[in-house]
Amino acid sequence: MPNPAARTRYPGYTPAPQSRVPRDDPNRYDRLSAAPAATYAPGFDSRLFRTWKQAKTPAVLLKVTASAFLATQLTRLFGVYLLTPFLVPFWFLFAVLTPLSIYRNTGSLARAVHFTLGEVTIFFGVVVGSAVPTGPAPRLAAGLGAVLILGVFVDQLAAHALEWRMRRRGVPTTLRRRWMRWWRHRFDRNSLTQAIAARALSPEPLAALETQYLREIARYPMQLLLLPLLTVLLLLPHALLAFLTLPAAAIAIACLRAPPPPLRALVFVTAQAFQGFLRYAPTGDHVLGQWKSPAGAYTSRHLIVTGVVFAMAGTFLPLRSYVDLLGSALLLNLRAVWRLAPMLLFEPLIPLAIVISAVIICLGRLLWSVEQLCPSLTKGWTP
Repeated sequence: MPNPAARTRYPGYTPAPQSRVPRDDPNRYDRLSAAPAATYAPGFDSRLFRTWKQAKTPAVLLKVTASAFLATQLTRLFGVYLLTPFLVPFWFLFAVLTPLSIYRNTGSLARAVHFTLGEVTIFFGVVVGSAVPTGPAPRLAAGLGAVLILGVFVDQLAAHALEWRMRRRGVPTTLRRRWMRWWRHRFDRNSLTQAIAARALSPEPLAALETQYLREIARYPMQLLLLPLLTVLLLLPHALLAFLTLPAAAIAIACLRAPPPPLRALVFVTAQAFQGFLRYAPTGDHVLGQWKSPAGAYTSRHLIVTGVVFAMAGTFLPLRSYVDLLGSALLLNLRAVWRLAPMLLFEPLIPLAIVISAVIICLGRLLWSVEQLCPSLTKGWTP
């Protein structure tokens, strides 16, 4: 408020009206400076969900699977030359300098870490694919390393999928922060036990659904411990049928406990988890006010998926050279080619079947509990 005495002391004084809104308030588009409009896009922008090619998620996963299969065959043929002592220093410098360059250009340590994780998974696939361990012990050791990478990927996918679903469903900020705080304590058994006991006695309408959500979080570490059992399939001589039936077995495991989730809902939440992980923010997450994925930027997430599928292909694909088998079949007769066709059609899908099965086992019921929470707060969704 201007001083009333100023009018008598300075007769020509007319104070200018002061606006209550700052000049560069991002919530007032009529008061923005000449900066690009995309810089001030507030909230969750659904346009960032589209990819520039509009590629569907199954097509992306099949492309990654086919690329991993071809790359595995190439590393088994030429991997020995890629890991010669002359080229090892070059790969080491590339693996070290590339994350440092990303950190220097973007200033984001998280992006550099996520890119390094993708590099490690791809390098693991190259080493395992070129070495081709034949004994039971080396194959089990390689399988445990691949399962460890798979567990890290499942955890990254869960962190992205949970908050992504909550934000797209319009969950209030206070509830979302509370639910994500529980998720961050997923490995703290005592904290989750206290939260379950408190919510079980609460009279709030969402208390029962939140209790179920907390119980699924508490079971999540135990479900991760089931992943090393996948290495047992490496000891089977003919495990093609066992690998291809893994998704069905994973759905059966997810439905063992009561109440069993509907099959359609289980498939829906798993597909939506992959869809959000692969297709969110293809133009970048640098927009102010835009939610940034805990699994990294768009390129980093695709690199992690590619590396995980590549590691599964280098470890779990049968120890055979399809190029040699195809050449031998062509030299013998065409009947041998038809016998080889089922292997060429179904064995490349083994890495993808393993990844999808791990996601269903570890995250199926957890994501289903989140979907039960979110529709109770929003309208227009049917499970």
